[in-house]
Amino acid sequence: MLTNFFLLLYSCKDFLESTTNDYISQRISIEKFPITHWFKQNKRVLAFLSQCFNKGNPESLFRKGMIDYFTLVNVESGLMYLKRAVAKGHLEARMYMA
Repeated sequence: MLTNFFLLLYSCKDFLESTTNDYISQRISIEKFPITHWFKQNKRVLAFLSQCFNKGNPESLFRKGMIDYFTLVNVESGLMYLKRAVAKGHLEARMYMA
């Protein structure tokens, strides 16, 4: 379904413009996108994922926190993003922060 949504995003100008709305970027599920290697995605996918992150999408904050904490070993940054994800209601982040 997310793939279909993403294709619709870039095939219809009016729909694309509506997705710049913070509400959509903050709440859309990005679970179908790989967690790592965003830099290998095409530019549109990267722009979409970056927009979600910049608007405070809980899943993107969680992913950033996990990558920073466990992969980059940047504990302070990782905890900050995990706390932000918890504040936005991300259940898995809440589990890690318990």
